Amino acid sequence: MNDFFKPIVGWSACLGIRSCRYDAGTKPNPLGKIFFSKVQLLDFCPEEEAGLGTPRLPMNLYFIKPNSWALMEPTSGTDFTQALNRAAEKIIARLALAEGLLLKAKSPSCAIFDCKGYDLQSSTGSWNPVAGLFGQKIIDHPGRWLYLDERQLADPWRRELWLTGLFQLARLRATKDFSQFHQSQQAISQGLGIKEALGERSQDPAAYRDLWVRTLNHPPSWETFTRRLGLPQLAFEPADLRLLAGPGLYPDQSLQAPYPHELRTGA
Repeated sequence: MNDFFKPIVGWSACLGIRSCRYDAGTKPNPLGKIFFSKVQLLDFCPEEEAGLGTPRLPMNLYFIKPNSWALMEPTSGTDFTQALNRAAEKIIARLALAEGLLLKAKSPSCAIFDCKGYDLQSSTGSWNPVAGLFGQKIIDHPGRWLYLDERQLADPWRRELWLTGLFQLARLRATKDFSQFHQSQQAISQGLGIKEALGERSQDPAAYRDLWVRTLNHPPSWETFTRRLGLPQLAFEPADLRLLAGPGLYPDQSLQAPYPHELRTGA
């Protein structure tokens, strides 16, 4: 269970790769440099790829009509929506084989739930949290990628499941023995509440993967996971998913070592 295939991971470039934020700045890599050595990285910046340049004036998302948002520079009113959407489609095509994505929180392009969305007709400056233009396109493919933003990654349980999902999906992509892979996932799938449903999809790898991704993008709590496995109800610590299994409790299960141990430290 210790032979890890490299997952393909899409990554917002401003998170420690290059200085492409609107102010020509960058944010720290939330997983440390060792993570990049364990994956095949595909970095992207939708705003740069839309030709907006760096540095650039800050932009906002504005509500136009139901289910329709525009990316605009608020001072001039210039609308960059079409340019961003074209860039987003090109990025999505490059990410076709990726297992997962890490996206920049609060970004009008990459956010998945917490960008400020303004009403174009309002004079009050009020806003609601919404997905960015690129982030919404990711959400609109619910079974395709595991996705988080760097703020969600700070939650130890979400981080544990995201890393587990990345490396197990990479195994699934590379495996020549689907039956053996399925058997090795019995403990994790029981904790996730999808053991029977995965079994029903065990002859259809595409549907099997789709259910994995959908579940890990909206996972059960740590308390629910451990209760389903009949394990003690303890506060989650980063090493628990591996250590709770205990030697011999779940032999030959991915739960014993779901991803490279070096990533527990983020060294």
